Order: sequence, then C-alpha cells, then structure tokens
Amino acid sequence: MRRFLAVCILTLSCATFALAQGNSLTAAANGPASSSPAAPARMASENFNWQVAISYQYLRASAGGTTVNLHGFNTSFTRFATDWIGLEGDVAAGFGDAPDGSRVKLLFYGAGPRIAYRRAEKIEPWGHALFGGTHLLPQTPFGSTNGFGYIVGGGVDYKLTPRVSWRVQGDFVGTHFFSQWQKNGQFVTGLVFNF
Repeated sequence: MRRFLAVCILTLSCATFALAQGNSLTAAANGPASSSPAAPARMASENFNWQVAISYQYLRASAGGTTVNLHGFNTSFTRFATDWIGLEGDVAAGFGDAPDGSRVKLLFYGAGPRIAYRRAEKIEPWGHALFGGTHLLPQTPFGSTNGFGYIVGGGVDYKLTPRVSWRVQGDFVGTHFFSQWQKNGQFVTGLVFNF
C-alpha cells in the first residue's frame, strides 16, 4: 500500500510541476514585449515526438486455479517516428497477496509498436503490442519464475494541456510460466508527458 501511495504522490507531483511550467510559460508569453523575437508557440494540435507515461496499474492474474489482484505501476516511453507510429518501451510491476497469505510480485518489461491517431485536438486513441520478459516472485517449486510475456491492447489519451494528457487503457496480458500460458486483463490510468 505504501508503494502505491508513493506512486500516486509522484504522479501528482509531476502533474503539478508540468502544469506550473505551462502556466509560467503562458504568463511569460503574454507579458510585455521584449527586444528579442519570441520563439513560435506550439499549437494545441501539434504533436511531440516523445511521450513518457507514469500510471497506476491493476492486473487480475490467474494461474493454476489461483487468482491474485495485483496493484502497481506502469511506466512507458514512446518515440514516434511519424505522426502515427512509434516504438514503445514499457516496465510494469504489480503487487498483491495470494490466498495462502504470501506476497506476490510480477514484473513485465518489453517493447513494441504503438499506433496512434494524433490529429484530434483533445483525444488521442491508440493501440500497442508489446513483447518481452516477465519475472514472478516468490520463488516456487514448479519451475523458473522467469518467462515470456506480451501485452496487446489500447486506450485513449485526453489532452489536459499540449504537453500533459490523462491516459486510460485496457490490455490483454499473456505470460508463460511453468510450461503454461496465463491469460489475464489489466487496467491502466495515469499521466502522459509530451516533449
């Protein structure tokens, strides 16, 4: 629970800082004219090449007849090569308690393509497919706790300012542990910073 609160506080702090920066830049742009020419301001619909998202993640994980609710964080970095396609890297961690009382931790790290419609003023719908590795704790007697994982899904970014958006996404998550595939769903929401 403390980690979840720390992630929420960090996310809100970053959002406050980004909004404050945007307000100070707006005030400076509207201030008295100076002798040096001002740099052209970006339009609200102009796209940035980089996105960094810091989000809360909920994953309902089922394996071997046991279901665990995992809460954690999801961090993604995207570099857009064109207006609509980019390469995304993702690191996510979820934490929860198994029915036997043991603490469960699941880590995913991967990369893949992101396709987005970035022409609208306020809404940016997108989809992605990520492939990489997973790590499960605690250690079990059933085999390796390292495995292959993938995430396929999509979501919508709602622009709060030209540089800050609110993200809502849903994903299908596949993991391969103990010579079996686990198929689960996750919900992610948080802030996206564009630069």
